[in-house]
Amino acid sequence: MRELKFRVWDKTIKAFRATDDFSINKDGRFFVIDTEYYINELMEMKQECYTIQLFTGLKDKAGKEIYEGDILSIQDGENEFTLDKVNFSYGAFRLGGLEMQMYSMSELEIVGNIFET
Repeated sequence: MRELKFRVWDKTIKAFRATDDFSINKDGRFFVIDTEYYINELMEMKQECYTIQLFTGLKDKAGKEIYEGDILSIQDGENEFTLDKVNFSYGAFRLGGLEMQMYSMSELEIVGNIFET
């Protein structure tokens, strides 16, 4: 079974937040741990303020973890490269319409993500 990890984009500060700042309960609801004003108080996240992206369970050719929303360079040939976005659809992580497992990880390199590129 793959490791269940996620990263969180904070739309208000336009940056990724440390996942230590977040918790998920048994109902699947996300909470932010507010340590600025209240020590370890859980406050339910306002969904419109955050985007949650799942870890695919895969790493690129440099060993970097690939998340939903990453932009990858795909080496198609000796000197041919294309760019595409990782998304989750039809029950699988996909890149260019194909399931991620169809690619050799030595062909893939993270070059950015949908928020910072």
